[in-house]
Amino acid sequence: MENQPVYKQDADYARQQDELALYRDSNRINGACAQAIEQAIKDSNYALYRYDLDSAAQKVIAEYGAERVAWVLAATLQNLEHDGRFSRYNKDWGKGFSIPKERSIYYTINTHPTVLDGFIDVARKEFAALEKSAPKAEKKTSVLNRLEEGKKAAVQETSNRKALRNATADGRCNNGLYRRRNQSHVCL
Repeated sequence: MENQPVYKQDADYARQQDELALYRDSNRINGACAQAIEQAIKDSNYALYRYDLDSAAQKVIAEYGAERVAWVLAATLQNLEHDGRFSRYNKDWGKGFSIPKERSIYYTINTHPTVLDGFIDVARKEFAALEKSAPKAEKKTSVLNRLEEGKKAAVQETSNRKALRNATADGRCNNGLYRRRNQSHVCL
């Protein structure tokens, strides 16, 4: 339904960047997403204390997208961090989001914490499944991977320089060691 990306900055930043409309729209959609999660959980109750949280999570994620649902769930966990009915696993996950506190109270989910904790477990599994099924081209490389790739390239460049230093002007290797690469000799 709502394809607008989550606005992750606070109101002061939005004001400075002249993006208050985006900020307000994102908060409005976050509130609607929280209400949709509450309604999906309520609708998934098929018997006394029995819930079909899998279909509830899939429905809300399909409607609002994984990023927004995760944002709203994390905001709820941060606002209700004092509640011991949420698992430590989910609380730690929720702390991984940098959510401005000023408006997040308006999209905190008001469902029984134990049921909501189960919904969060299911939603996180859905997020992981969506991430695995995402095309490889869309995945971003981590900073660590980029550093390791740069290090490998630097090592390769260093070894190429050493090979050039070991070669004499007539193409022979100073140390007599070489290997054949692409129809030419490379000194070791």
